[in-house]
Amino acid sequence: MKKIFSIVAIVLVLSILCVGAVACKEQESEDEGINYVDYTIENSYEVEKVDDKELLSYLPKDVTPKYGLIFYVGTAIAPEKYDYLGNALAKQGYVVAIPKGSSGFAYLMYTETEVAFSRYPNIEFFVGGHSQGGGAAVKRVSENLDKVKGVILY
Repeated sequence: MKKIFSIVAIVLVLSILCVGAVACKEQESEDEGINYVDYTIENSYEVEKVDDKELLSYLPKDVTPKYGLIFYVGTAIAPEKYDYLGNALAKQGYVVAIPKGSSGFAYLMYTETEVAFSRYPNIEFFVGGHSQGGGAAVKRVSENLDKVKGVILY
């Protein structure tokens, strides 16, 4: 089972990296003068994990990220079970925010992305989810097309 999760995590990370690299190249000229993450190269930033009552966040240190992922967990799975995903993406320069409300019932907590949007207002977010969290991600994106870059199902 761990091998399957590892393979899926690698595929997810590579997918996000590809999408981020394309999106970054499209908007590079808009923000000249700001030293954003170069998503076209392999990065290895130190990661800061912030765990509070609303969000579990993974932040790359000493860099200005432009993109991030709001990730909904599967039903009854603790957000901490996705540490490997949060750390892997933050090392590459992405902000990862995992809402903690509703005890892992993602479909009930999908509007909690507002916390991430307000806490990280300069980040352009993708929304993703695992299992039932994927359904919450699709619902969230369909209702907020202007706030997100895309959806990633895991």
